[in-house]
This record gives sequence, structure tokens and C-alpha cells, in this order.
Amino acid sequence: MGLTPRARTSAKNKPCAPRVRDVFGRLLRGPDSSGLGCPGGAALVTGPLLVLVALIRVPAVPNVPLFRIAFVLTRPLGATTGDLLTEPVAKGGPDLGTTGASAGLLAVLVALMVRATRTPRPRDSGSGV
Repeated sequence: MGLTPRARTSAKNKPCAPRVRDVFGRLLRGPDSSGLGCPGGAALVTGPLLVLVALIRVPAVPNVPLFRIAFVLTRPLGATTGDLLTEPVAKGGPDLGTTGASAGLLAVLVALMVRATRTPRPRDSGSGV
């Protein structure tokens, strides 16, 4: 058992179809496929994520489906944002390259994690559990 990644294959030893979220991400990122480009694709995914954030406050909506939907939507958002950060200046991007884009996204991730650990959480009022 090595540490090398293995390709998923079907019974006929052909690569399996890509996952839905991967296809959705490619559709959004490809400037020729959707016409949205990277900024439009990121905005298109951010809208439903903001709706999910608002639905967290609604007691009648269970959190598990919200989490699963958000999990699927964050993958194309991350890919689209990464593509936007690596776009050349001529196409409207900052041209950070893959290393710069990865460093920028890592800095945002670390900042959000630090904020989450330092923000006081509201205490549960008497559930006893």
C-alpha cells in the first residue's frame, strides 16, 4: 500500500464520471462555457451560501442539510476564487500565480480560524446536556 493516489475506475477500467460539484465548478470557472467568468461564477455560488447562512437562524430548518449543501457549494467557490486570483491582469485578475493565490487563501483561512476561536460563543440556556 503506497501513498500514491489511485484513480477511481469503473468495472471496465475506465475513469468514473466526475462528481457533480466538480462539473459545476468547471461550468462556473470556464469563461467559454457559462459566460460568467471567474468573478461571476464566484458571485453565483456566494448568493446561495448567503441564503444558507440566513437559514441557520431559522429553528425549523435542520442544520445537517444546510451543512451538506454548503459543503457542496464551497468546492466550486474555492476553485473559482483560486482561478480569479491567478487570472492575468489583462483578464481582470491580480495575477498572483498559484503560490500567491494559495498563500492568500491560506491567510484568509487562518484569519477566519483565529476569529472563530476568539469569538465568545453564546451559552445554551439550561438544556442540561
